[in-house]
Amino acid sequence: MPQPVDQVACRRCGAEFMPAADIAAMAETLARRGLTTDHLALCPACRAYEMGLTPMSPRLPDSVRRQ
Repeated sequence: MPQPVDQVACRRCGAEFMPAADIAAMAETLARRGLTTDHLALCPACRAYEMGLTPMSPRLPDSVRRQ
């Protein structure tokens, strides 16, 4: 039976978004290179919001738009 995987919770919204082991590995690599790791504590949606980004909806031509 598979073991549950510890997930990291977003420090802003609290949503679990990534395995803790994956975040730890990325943080270690960034820290070793002298880079910041603060952004890793945010889920992708909150990270985009803090960067001032918003989701886009491309306007597709009618010929390719799903009906």
